[in-house]
Amino acid sequence: MPLEPEDQRHLTAAEGYMQLGMPLDANAELEDIDPDVRHVPEVLEIRLEIYRKLDKWELMQVVAKKLAMLDPANIQWTGSWAYATRRADCIESVRRIPRNRCRAAARGCSFPLQSRLLRVPARQLGSCEVSIAESVRVGASISRRCSR
Repeated sequence: MPLEPEDQRHLTAAEGYMQLGMPLDANAELEDIDPDVRHVPEVLEIRLEIYRKLDKWELMQVVAKKLAMLDPANIQWTGSWAYATRRADCIESVRRIPRNRCRAAARGCSFPLQSRLLRVPARQLGSCEVSIAESVRVGASISRRCSR
């Protein structure tokens, strides 16, 4: 569903505010978009970045999951969903995301932080805590594999 010119103007303004590092102003612009089209992917993408910038992990999790369901071929949304889930809950919660999505996201390696969170083996998981040193070590090995 294409956005009306007025809604497109608000979306463009929100993108501009995000580029300037002003997520609250960007969110205010998105709130001015017609409620009937706030669910379209273009709007949700900006909202996802707003929530990421504001550390609103539960809200980011909901938006990322919606984007992953709307566009299952785009592994960026699954990675964002996993990242938000990890930040909102714990790394064990990431396991609830369908495995085929996690594997595809980890293979993509276009977002190393999310991949690092997805690739920590179960034996390294405590009660939802992973040591920083282990996370860095796992991340380094992923970076080496992806750069080959």
